[in-house]
Amino acid sequence: WKDVGTSVRDIVKVGAPASLSNAINPAGMAAVTAAVATLGEAAVAGFGAATRVQSLAIVALLALSAGIGPVVGQNWGADARDRARRAVRFTFLFCLGYGLAIGAALFLLADLIAGLFAEDGESASYTALYLKIVGWTLGGYGILVTANAAMNARSKAVQSMSLSLARIGLVYIPFAWIGVTLAGYPGILTAAAAANILAFWGALVLCRSTGLLAIETPIIRAPAEKLA
Repeated sequence: WKDVGTSVRDIVKVGAPASLSNAINPAGMAAVTAAVATLGEAAVAGFGAATRVQSLAIVALLALSAGIGPVVGQNWGADARDRARRAVRFTFLFCLGYGLAIGAALFLLADLIAGLFAEDGESASYTALYLKIVGWTLGGYGILVTANAAMNARSKAVQSMSLSLARIGLVYIPFAWIGVTLAGYPGILTAAAAANILAFWGALVLCRSTGLLAIETPIIRAPAEKLA
């Protein structure tokens, strides 16, 4: 029973923060949608359509995040840590490349896509603007979710949860409300883009501090060494 108790504690140690991390984004999006609602029904409809398109656009990145965990866990456990680091580095590079490609596609096809997903012309304008601005930063969000999966595999679920919580609670929600007050809908989109970009930076810092990346760039290395 002692071994069973130890195993249960290990599972809860990783599983509880990981579960909370997965719940953070939907809860945060509810708060952001409330900010959008101050602009009217058309804005809410357009924003909702844009997030549905975004969900389709990042399917490949979510699949990658599902695959990186077992790779990192198996190789780290087998003491093949350099291989685990190479896998993380490759996934991050893929996220960046895919993010730029999908960002360009969404920018060029934003009006067409908006017309297919939005209910009317006014809503479509909100959808198109979201895709043109936030679409360029989806690679940063992809790096966030793959970094979270890799850190969970390293039994660093608290760091993973902290990264997701910081993106939503410290950046996206407060800046969305500040943005909508100062600049309307573009202010919310700026908050979304900033949240993804800062999450990208935070993911690199935490992966460096947990040994999952070997990056010597000062803007990454300095904060990572303080957290290590």
